[in-house]
Amino acid sequence: MAFPTSIPSYQGFNPNDTLQTDNHAVQHNQEQADIIALANKIGLGSSTASNGTILVGNGTGTSTWGQVPLATGVNGVLPTGNGGTGTSSTTGTGSVVFNTSPNLTNPTETGGTYNSATLNAPNITYSNNSIPAVAIVNNAITSNQIANGGITFVNLLSTLFSGQQQTYTNSGNGGGTGYYVNICGIKLCYGISGSFSASSGTNYTVSLPASFFSSVQWDLLYLSGPSNGSLAQAINANPPTTSTLTIFIGGSAGITTSLGWIAVGT
Repeated sequence: MAFPTSIPSYQGFNPNDTLQTDNHAVQHNQEQADIIALANKIGLGSSTASNGTILVGNGTGTSTWGQVPLATGVNGVLPTGNGGTGTSSTTGTGSVVFNTSPNLTNPTETGGTYNSATLNAPNITYSNNSIPAVAIVNNAITSNQIANGGITFVNLLSTLFSGQQQTYTNSGNGGGTGYYVNICGIKLCYGISGSFSASSGTNYTVSLPASFFSSVQWDLLYLSGPSNGSLAQAINANPPTTSTLTIFIGGSAGITTSLGWIAVGT
């Protein structure tokens, strides 16, 4: 038997051959063995070939004519031109979308480039203040692209200065927490100290945040109100520096008070 280890080849017959001289029986026996081997190779099954079908094995020793089972009959990457994805891996979950204008529901996108896209009410989160620079070309933003009431002065300020205000500890009299913010180069600092006992005829100070001001153009340092004793008189004693505000308290001694301050500079 030649098949299936090799392609069968038969001697054939001539007109003058006899059963004895041509090994006639041997040749028929080889043909029968090859036919049986071919049947075993194809397997059992009564289906009939039709257009667009192939012969596939559907069990041990059985076969059928049918379409290619994609789940078990395809290996490797199926090209997009043949209806596949053209890739063996994905960067997300869900259906793979190849439409010209796909609708994406709640996608997670990282590092993509959009040449033309319409985003309906997107919720975009930038981490670590990493808002990228956006180029507005040829007055591309028009009034009808901003929803009515979508931008107000209050919302704008809240957005600009949210998280920008910083705090520091007053190292002058009364301690307490001060606040400071840089608004487009205009620097503000303000706060109220804790309570302390003040004596008559003495200078008292509050500190400004270190290395914040280059110069102080205006300041107001005041008593937030004596809590006991006689009313004191207070005047700003010395010009402000970039690190300290000074006030002179006169009048009666023995008051408990706190200091409020505002400083404006660059």
